[in-house]
Amino acid sequence: LEGCSFLLCMASESSLDVGRAVAAAILCMKNYGQNGELQWRSLALLHALPHWDLGDLSLPVTELACAAVDQHPRFDAVVEWAAKVLCRLVSSDRDVRPWLKTSAPKGWLQRFRELPYGIRKSNKEAERWVAELW
Repeated sequence: LEGCSFLLCMASESSLDVGRAVAAAILCMKNYGQNGELQWRSLALLHALPHWDLGDLSLPVTELACAAVDQHPRFDAVVEWAAKVLCRLVSSDRDVRPWLKTSAPKGWLQRFRELPYGIRKSNKEAERWVAELW
């Protein structure tokens, strides 16, 4: 948790090895799916990195973001940062939006669209980014 938070603080530093930071975020998301705090911090790290081209990792990151939302649908920070990462992926990788429409679990996008209204506490950022993705 602290390592991911540290990388998040260092995200704008030119000396940061972006590839390793992306790998660390992905590893945290894969290995600690039950930890909502770590999920949103990993997603926030991915979003904060100034220049990232995930290339072949775009679809796995998309799947992990979707899994994080499925695991923590009422955790406002997870929903917010997943929406931000998915918006960024959709704008940078032409394969992500079709995957979300066809390969994501049936009805996932529709459920995702409605999530901000069922969150424990109101999160305008989550509402805004989910609406932008839609």
